[in-house]
Amino acid sequence: MHPEPIFYLYDIPINLYVLCYALGFLPAVGVALWLARERGYPLLPVLDSAVLLIVAAVIGGPLLVLLLRPLAPNMPGNYSFAQLLAVLIMLGIGYLMGDRPIPITAGLDLLAPAAALYIAIARLGCFASGCCHGKPAWGVPWAVTFHDPHSASIYRGIPVHPTQLYEAAGCLLLFLWLMALRNRPQWRGRLFWLFLGGYGVLRFVVEIYRGDVKPMVGELALAQVICIGLVVVSSVMLARTWGRQPRIRVGSAA
Repeated sequence: MHPEPIFYLYDIPINLYVLCYALGFLPAVGVALWLARERGYPLLPVLDSAVLLIVAAVIGGPLLVLLLRPLAPNMPGNYSFAQLLAVLIMLGIGYLMGDRPIPITAGLDLLAPAAALYIAIARLGCFASGCCHGKPAWGVPWAVTFHDPHSASIYRGIPVHPTQLYEAAGCLLLFLWLMALRNRPQWRGRLFWLFLGGYGVLRFVVEIYRGDVKPMVGELALAQVICIGLVVVSSVMLARTWGRQPRIRVGSAA
């Protein structure tokens, strides 16, 4: 684990956490563009949308946390969910604005695998910094120990569950699963709802082993409550659209 800066950019310290969160966008956007080209969609609108969604995730996520903090002073950061909410808000605004060279269901199909890949990479940054760590895991063969005094772990020197790697591995599998399903007709236009449900289940399980969260609703962490909501929304949308022909239009690549 390496929480210390690895270089400075105009006196701004850049560590592996920042690097993974920043550079993770590159392969994610690359996947979205590759999928768009595969389906014959114009690439420029995809790239424009990717830039807007990145801005929403980077700026909107932390901003939403700050805005919601007065309503729940003891609420943990949950930046990943705030980023997801900011991205969904931006998608909603884009949808309502009208001019859509790519149908919304097709755009969400492009977003789903890209988002799963991005989270997998970003969680490696969490592992490097020691944040989002697990509970003490004495006797667990794959437990990890954060010794660095700059580590964000509250259990320095104690073996803990590598929950960051659990989520990274789960999201990588989710990415591969979505990619395998992308060209099956019955899943066209529904990959995003699969992603929401799959990530909701994965994150709910990972939260069980997290050592840096507190129960917020009964015995459930706030993230687990959100996960239940994601799974419910995913299930409802899949049930509503199942059997319908999704609006997927093939254009000409640009």
